[in-house]
Amino acid sequence: MFRMKNVLKKISCITGAVLLIGCLAGCPSGSETNDISYISRTLGIDLAGGTVLSSEDTHGGFHGDGDTYVKISFDDDSGAALSDTMTDNSDWCAFPLSDNLQTVVYGRVDGDAQYGPYLTDDKGASIIPPIEHGYYYFYDRHSESNNPKDDTELLSRASLNFTIALYDTDNNKLYYYELDT
Repeated sequence: MFRMKNVLKKISCITGAVLLIGCLAGCPSGSETNDISYISRTLGIDLAGGTVLSSEDTHGGFHGDGDTYVKISFDDDSGAALSDTMTDNSDWCAFPLSDNLQTVVYGRVDGDAQYGPYLTDDKGASIIPPIEHGYYYFYDRHSESNNPKDDTELLSRASLNFTIALYDTDNNKLYYYELDT
């Protein structure tokens, strides 16, 4: 009987360790999501010429809710090459943003009602400065999304799971954002 309890304890410990390792291996760490190579893979473009100016990742907890925000700067030569790459890449669109993405990034006022912005600092202001010229990338990661490149249903759901990147060609800055609610 004593041996059986020890065997069951060992099996439980091993099973728990395997499950924990499996969970941790399946979730990118905060340092990975802030990494230029991770963002390059996600966006399908080479950002190696950039320098991370700021980054924050609040993902955590059981469901992985949170957001990731990374601001990357490029020198003039790297910025021009990046702009050319975006022009030739069908995953990137030239500004202006669609109405839904405008609402998500900068907010929208409709009569007496205000909607968004959703990408905000602790005071509720948009974390991404106004961009006049540039490109954007959008990918809807929500389980109900039928087309991850289409944002038309984005604001009609109870939760948001998407990746957006905006590149300001006037200032050679890329703003990368992941939101999971």
